[in-house]
Amino acid sequence: MEVMMRWILASMMLCTALPAAGLAQDLRATLMETDRAFDRATAANGIEGWVEYAADDAVFMPEGVDFVRGKDAVRTFYAPMFSRKGFTLRWEPIEAVVSASGDLGYTLGRWKSTAINPEGKTVTGQGKYLTIWKKQNDGSWKAAVDVGNTTPAAGQ
Repeated sequence: MEVMMRWILASMMLCTALPAAGLAQDLRATLMETDRAFDRATAANGIEGWVEYAADDAVFMPEGVDFVRGKDAVRTFYAPMFSRKGFTLRWEPIEAVVSASGDLGYTLGRWKSTAINPEGKTVTGQGKYLTIWKKQNDGSWKAAVDVGNTTPAAGQ
C-alpha cells in the first residue's frame, strides 16, 4: 500500500509540473512571434510600427547616447533615422526567455539596416539586440527596455 501511495503521489506531482513546462514553452513561442510581429510592423509602418510595440514608459538605449525614456521620446529620437532615404531596419529573434511569473521576458536577436547616404551610396549596418518585454494588462507584450549595438561586417 505504501509503495502504491508513493507512485500515486509521484504521478500527481509529475502531472502538475507538466502544464507549467508547457505554459513556459507557449509563452516563449508567443514572445518570439511578438518580436517577429514588431519587425513586420516596423518594416510596414516605419516609426509608427516601431513605437506601436513600445511600452508607454519604455526605456530605449541607443548606442553612444543617453537613455531615451517614454514612447513619445522614442518616437522623437528615432524619427530622423526612419526618415532617411532608403532606410530599412529588419531583425530576427533567435532566443526568448520568460520569467517564472509569466509577465516579463526577453528576446535576443540580430538586426540589419540599410540606407542611402548623401552621395547616393547604399550603406548597411548590422548588430545584436536585447529587448525586455513586459506583459500588459490586456495580455499583449510591449517592449519595456530595448538595447542594440553594432557588429562589424565580415572582413572588417
